[in-house]
Amino acid sequence: MKKIVLILILLTSTIFSQQKSYTYQDVVKNILNHNYKLKEIEEQIAQADILIEKSYTFLQPIVSANARYTINDKETAMSMPNVGKIVINDKYTYSFGANVNYTLLNLRALPLVKVAKKSKEISKLSKEIAELTIKEAIGDIFINILMLEEVIRVNELTQKNLLAHLELINAKIEMKESIEIEKLRLEVELAGNETQKEQTLGVIRQLKSTLAVMMGLDSEKFSIIPFSFKEDIKSYEESLNIAKINRKELKLNEVQLDIESNMLENVYMQFYPTLLMQTGWNWNSAKGFTGEHDSWNINFILNVPIYEGGMRFKDIKDEKSKIRAIKFQKMAIEDEIKQEIKSAIIDIENGELTLKKIEKEIELAKKNLELIEESYKLGVAQNIDVLDSTKIVQLSNLNFVSEKLKLNKSYLKLKKTLGKL
Repeated sequence: MKKIVLILILLTSTIFSQQKSYTYQDVVKNILNHNYKLKEIEEQIAQADILIEKSYTFLQPIVSANARYTINDKETAMSMPNVGKIVINDKYTYSFGANVNYTLLNLRALPLVKVAKKSKEISKLSKEIAELTIKEAIGDIFINILMLEEVIRVNELTQKNLLAHLELINAKIEMKESIEIEKLRLEVELAGNETQKEQTLGVIRQLKSTLAVMMGLDSEKFSIIPFSFKEDIKSYEESLNIAKINRKELKLNEVQLDIESNMLENVYMQFYPTLLMQTGWNWNSAKGFTGEHDSWNINFILNVPIYEGGMRFKDIKDEKSKIRAIKFQKMAIEDEIKQEIKSAIIDIENGELTLKKIEKEIELAKKNLELIEESYKLGVAQNIDVLDSTKIVQLSNLNFVSEKLKLNKSYLKLKKTLGKL
C-alpha cells in the first residue's frame, strides 16, 4: 500500500511540475483577448454604430411641447364702433401646445449617412491593422526565444564535448602524459560556456516575461512549441497581387477616399434647397379675436441657399486637396509594399543559400574535431588544438542558429507584407 501511495505522489508531482506549452496561435489568441488597445478599438466600433443611428435621426420628426402662464399688469381692452368693449387679454392667462418639425427634403444629410457607415469600416480595419502589428511583434519574440533555446542546445553540446575531453585529460594526468595547466585551461572554457548558457537563459526569461504580461499571466514559467513562419515563395507579381488583396492599410486608404468623396458630395449639396414642414397646435385660456381657445397651423419652409460668403467654394477646394493627398498616400503604401516584398524574397533566397553553406561548414568542423581528438589521444595534437576545434564547432553551430533566426524573420516579414499573419 505504501508503494502505491508513493507512486501516486510521484505521478501527481510530475503532472503539476510540467510547464504549460503554448503554440504561436495560442499566444496570439491569448494576447489579442487581453490587449486593452484592441478593446478600446472595439468600443470605437460600438460608437460607430451609434453614429450611424444618429445620422438617421434627420428622417425623424422633432416633437416639442410648450406651456405658458402669464400675469398681466392689467386687462387690455378696446372699444369698437357698433361692437362695444372687447377684452384682448385677461389679467391671468395660460396656454399650452405642441409643435412638430419634419424635414421633407434635405439632400445634404445623405452623404453624412454614408460617412457614418464608412467610419465603422475604418474602426474595423484599424483593429485588423493593430492585430497584424501585434502578431508580428509576437512572432519576433517567438523566433528569438526559439533561437536562444537553440543556443542553449549548442552550449550543452559544447559542454558535452568539453567534459569528454576533461575525462581524457584527467586520465593523461594520472599517466603523467599531461600537465595541470591543460586541465585549468579546459575548466576556464567550461566556465565560460556555462556563463554564456546562464546569460542566455536570463534573456529567455525576460522574453517569456514580456509574453506573460501581454497574455495577462502572472508567471513566465511556460514553454513554447517550435514554429516556423516559412512561406512558399511565389513570383514577385503574384506576391504583390496577394499583398494588394490582403493588406488592410490599402483597404483603409480606400475607405478614407470614399469618406472624403462623400464629404465633397456633401459640400456640393450645400447648394441644394431644403424643404421643411412645421405644424403646431395651441390652447389658450384667452379666446382672443377668434373666440376660440385652440388654434393650429401648418407651415412649409423652402430654404434656397444663394451665397454664404464663398465658404462652400473653399470647402470644395479643401476636400479635393484631401482626396489627392489620400491617393498619394495609397501610392506611397504600394511602393513600400513593393520594396518590402523584393527585400524579403532576396533575404530568403540568400538566407537559404547561407544555411546550406554553414551546414557543410559544421560537418567539416565536426570531422576535424574528431581527427584532432584522435590525434590528441595518440599524442600528436595538443590540448589547445582540441579546444580550438571545439570552439570552431560551437561557433559554426551558433552561426547556423543566427542565420536560421534571420531566415525565419525574413519569412515573418514576408508573411506580414502579404497580410497573411
